[in-house]
This record gives sequence, C-alpha cells and structure tokens, in this order.
Amino acid sequence: NPFEQIGDFATVHAEHQFFSAEGARNKDPPQCPLTELELPCTLEELFDGAFKLLPFEVQVQDEGGRPAREEAAELEVRLTPGLAAGARIRFERRGTQRTGWITGDVVVVVREAPHARFEREGDDLLVTHDITLEQALTGFPIDVETLDGRKLNVFVNEIVHPAFVKVVHGEGMPRAADPTARGDLRVRFTTTFPRYLTAEQQRELKRILRATS
Repeated sequence: NPFEQIGDFATVHAEHQFFSAEGARNKDPPQCPLTELELPCTLEELFDGAFKLLPFEVQVQDEGGRPAREEAAELEVRLTPGLAAGARIRFERRGTQRTGWITGDVVVVVREAPHARFEREGDDLLVTHDITLEQALTGFPIDVETLDGRKLNVFVNEIVHPAFVKVVHGEGMPRAADPTARGDLRVRFTTTFPRYLTAEQQRELKRILRATS
C-alpha cells in the first residue's frame, strides 16, 4: 500500500522533530562572563583573618536588546588566617545577569598592601633592624613587635655580617593549610659604620682584628 510508506515517513519525521526539541530543552544555557574584582587587604587582616565587605556594580541585561544597566551589589569576603596575596575567591552566580543566560560568577583577587615594618615572603615575615658596628661585632638584644601586638626579645650573639639573617622559628604568618602552624620571622640588619676613626683607634682595631683572624 503506497500510503503506508507515506504514513511511516510522517511518523519518523514527527519523532525526529520531537527528539530535536527535547534535546534543545535539555541543553544548558550559556553562562555570563566572569567578573574579576580586586580586594586590598592589610597584612594584619591576612595574619588574623577578617570579614570584609566589597561593594561593586553588577551588569544587568534585560530582554529586548536594551543597553545593560548597572546595579549596586556587595560581597562579604571571608579572609582566612594566612591567606596568600593573589589568592582567588569565587562567588558563584553573583555577577553579570542576562535574560536566558546563567548568571556569571565573581572572582575576588586578594591584594596585599605594603606594610610599614614587615615584608612577606610566603609564610615568612621579614623585618630590618638598624645596628651599630659595635653591636654587629659584640652581640646585642633587640625587641621586635609582632603583628599581633606582642614584643619578642631576641638576643643576637652571632657576628652580624652583611648577609646574616636571624631566624626566629614559628613567629611568621599562619599557614593557610593549617593556621595553627606558623612560618618564621627573619630579621635582617643594616649596620651603621663610624664616620671617623683616629689613628690610635685604627691601630687598636687592627690589633684586635688580627688577633681574631
């Protein structure tokens, strides 16, 4: 019967259209582009941990091709102790909005502000202390105020040469993976030399240094 083949073809065509439409419905819509924001932080905030509010503008695109508008938004960012500069914190679906699209994510990049006394290298803290030549050769105590307000009394009994660094273990930054563990405090020194020595002082210094060489 010739009409049977026509009927079979129509049935196959209808089934193809059904599954095509079903596949289109199951396909995930595209996601709006990522928004990247920077969050300036003090060294103290990264040492202790903190919550910070970060205001920003969300782009919203409605239907109809109208220009995108900006709406005020805010993120509460949790800084865990020891978080590294450059760390990226993702907030899912808090960014750009567009009809028919998945809302975009926001990534907050941690930026560490320079500190007046300390430098950071990984989990270690570096501080520089000024000393005299007498101290460099004979030993001395120094007080170092930590980021959490304590005073460390550190005695240096080594000869302080230009590359010397005094290491105080466990007094650096908390380790992000385990905040109960800490990096080290490394103390560098800048030695101030006398501006003038008399001939007698020079002779005495030579005598002493020759005796130790």
